[in-house]
Amino acid sequence: MDKDLNERQLQDAVSRVWGELHALDESDHLRGDELVEYVDGSLAASRRKMAQAHLAECDICASDVADLQQLRFTLKRRSATRWVPYAVAAAVAAIAFSIFFFYRSQPAPAIVHHHAPAPVHASEDPVAAKWRAVADAAVQHGSLEKPAIIASLNPAREVLRGAESKEQSSVVAPVGVVVDETRPEFRWKAGDDATAIVSVFVNADLVARSGQIRDRMWRPPDDLARGATYTWQVALTDGKRTIVPAPVDPPARFAIMSEADHTELQDTLQHVHDPLVRGVVCAHFGLQQCAVEELEKSGKATALVESVRSWNARGTRIPS
Repeated sequence: MDKDLNERQLQDAVSRVWGELHALDESDHLRGDELVEYVDGSLAASRRKMAQAHLAECDICASDVADLQQLRFTLKRRSATRWVPYAVAAAVAAIAFSIFFFYRSQPAPAIVHHHAPAPVHASEDPVAAKWRAVADAAVQHGSLEKPAIIASLNPAREVLRGAESKEQSSVVAPVGVVVDETRPEFRWKAGDDATAIVSVFVNADLVARSGQIRDRMWRPPDDLARGATYTWQVALTDGKRTIVPAPVDPPARFAIMSEADHTELQDTLQHVHDPLVRGVVCAHFGLQQCAVEELEKSGKATALVESVRSWNARGTRIPS
């Protein structure tokens, strides 16, 4: 008992307790061994990707990951002391005791923070810890999964009739993206002398229309509804009338994030300050521009930046 507890013993002890506790829960959560292997980086790549997706949705398992990371950090700092084995046993017992009585009755419990020996530095905010775990997994995987909403806005191209339009006029943005603004800026290309009328639809219903303008951008004067998917087009007049996108081209679609997602995003970003983690949060909500800007600030996520940019190859270009 005088020898330091090695890494394998720590993994076995915590994994055994977490495994037994999770076995008592009939709901869908990561197993104890998966939690430990996720924290120490030994979880298989295929399982890590699934765990990453689960942690983004499950506050309980994300809190477990944060607790294990904090315990691991604390014990590593004090591994030279003779009382480490006893500290581990006490910490694991405290975790077991807390989870037995409160584990499913309170969301995201910070168990180790209350029962384990206090760390030298204050522990990371639980919300930030949850998203840092997701970000770490994304960095190891080298990519970020495309949200379903982005996939729906960027369907595979189909040739409907004839050849693709060769007109120099085109819509620029927003196309194939999710935006957080309720009065987004619409931009398009057209000849120097062309006038334009912008029309915005939900399904076949017209919800906003500009007057005849000579500018190459327009912002609606009234808010568009959140949680909806829109299509838009520009009627150009320059000696002749032209509609862009042309009927043979894919429609220009975009979505405005829902009120619930908007609120959750803003609340989450108040807890997260690392640009890398903030970029992963933005990507989770489908906000590509925000994701790219934050990930580039981190200076260490080139693969993730390229992954996000690839989500909508035919739509709005996310600038470098």
